[in-house]
Amino acid sequence: MRSNPLQLRAPPFFIGPKCKVAIPVHHFFVRDALAQASLGIFKGLQLLFSKPLSDEWVRLVNNGLLFGGRSPIDTMIQGGIPKMLEVRRYIDGLRSGM
Repeated sequence: MRSNPLQLRAPPFFIGPKCKVAIPVHHFFVRDALAQASLGIFKGLQLLFSKPLSDEWVRLVNNGLLFGGRSPIDTMIQGGIPKMLEVRRYIDGLRSGM
């Protein structure tokens, strides 16, 4: 039986100049996706609403289809990064008039 060489490879690791431990590369992708989603949500809300509402929007109950009567923050906590990206697209849609 012949094995697939791709299955035998260990996951890629990043070892930076100041790292004492090898960190799997996928951790950087997760961190980047989290940063991208959260910054997009923050910036979108700042452009869409005035100051008090832009800061409070994520904690307010929302009856939109994406949220189902829950607050956006609860929805994002429950759904993780994929749900954060959906919320970002939702806010971008609001900004574009969709």
